[in-house]
Amino acid sequence: MHIMQLLDNYDQASGQSMNKANSTFYTSCMSQNRIQHFASLLRFNHGFLPFIYPGVTYFSSEATKDALAAYSGQD
Repeated sequence: MHIMQLLDNYDQASGQSMNKANSTFYTSCMSQNRIQHFASLLRFNHGFLPFIYPGVTYFSSEATKDALAAYSGQD
């Protein structure tokens, strides 16, 4: 099943529509060609890690004490 078909099925079953212009996908260790391929298929924006969403920092690797201190401003 293609990912867009899966997302469309979810939309139809749940009644929750996605706003693709405001949707973002995140990757780790992926070539620029693959990222562009996914972006064109999904019609989503590509974001970069780390990012903060409602006060929570998302990492692409394990969050160590030192990394967390750097993001919280506590050294």
